[in-house]
Amino acid sequence: MTKEEGDEVDGMLDLVGEAVGLLELRGIKVSRKQILIAALQAGLGDKRIMSTALVLTNRTLAPMVKSDFKTRWAMTHPDMVVFYDFIFFDLNEEEQMEWLERYQTRLGPAQRSSFITDADLQSAEEEFPFEFEFE
Repeated sequence: MTKEEGDEVDGMLDLVGEAVGLLELRGIKVSRKQILIAALQAGLGDKRIMSTALVLTNRTLAPMVKSDFKTRWAMTHPDMVVFYDFIFFDLNEEEQMEWLERYQTRLGPAQRSSFITDADLQSAEEEFPFEFEFE
């Protein structure tokens, strides 16, 4: 599944969650699973997106669909991230920070400016304050 398809699944789950909330306000008790099944039976939406969203509503099956392959791959192949920055930007914020903590020395000055923001530098300075003494 591509990142765009994953975003569509997330959007569908958000939309269905909102529908469940609105229906509950009207006194109608329905689950996300029931809504997604009805939508699939009616032929609404992309079957792959709808089916994945349906599987993600099941706590037992959801971990089978979610994969950390991209994260593990980026962490074990840091040089690829240097050459193909989209790999870095596909990671979530926590994973990006972990990658930077491990491998930021591999980045050149031009790349550092696109990967590391001034806010990141400020927070790092606050976390690890140090001073250089020159003689």
